[in-house]
Amino acid sequence: MNFNNAVQTTIRWNAGWILRLTALWLFPVILLYVDSNASAQERPDAVFKFGNDSDPVFEFQERYRGQSEYSLKIYADGKVVFHGYTLILHDNPVQRPAVGEHYNQITRQQVNELSKYFLALSFKELKKYEEKMGYFEGSIQLIFFRSTYVHIDMLEPLFFKAMMAKIKKITDIQKWVCYPKGHPQYGEHCLEDLPEDLQF
Repeated sequence: MNFNNAVQTTIRWNAGWILRLTALWLFPVILLYVDSNASAQERPDAVFKFGNDSDPVFEFQERYRGQSEYSLKIYADGKVVFHGYTLILHDNPVQRPAVGEHYNQITRQQVNELSKYFLALSFKELKKYEEKMGYFEGSIQLIFFRSTYVHIDMLEPLFFKAMMAKIKKITDIQKWVCYPKGHPQYGEHCLEDLPEDLQF
């Protein structure tokens, strides 16, 4: 046998096996890539990674002179839990329209949209906006946000108003905290849209 022909045959044989092994190695990678893309397309709402559905993504609290007025929790699965409290002011009970627990259900996609909106708020511009909005003496608004990688606790009335302006469009929060028209207390605690010049 010609030595050169034998060497060429061996090289071609080895090259063929290298190509086969490369193809076998790449095939699972390609399948994994295609499967990952398919999963992302099938689940367009999988934007944020949250913990268990039993843990709230958002919790909003409003307090007046050290007493809780209400809390609102929004979970990853879209469950919304409102709890209204009775305050004691000057020895008299005071409360919002809804006392105790009340529930709504929104979608996971809406939870993701609220999360994206919250994280996109202009944290750097807070001081400028706060000077325009002002504060209500004695009242504080708290926001707690929890995803797998991001934890935020804020005492910030402006962001609270911005989030409530969004949340009132997809839940019953407005009727839980705001008395209906004609009631003597109507307008005192209603959730309002932010002025146009305060839009983030």
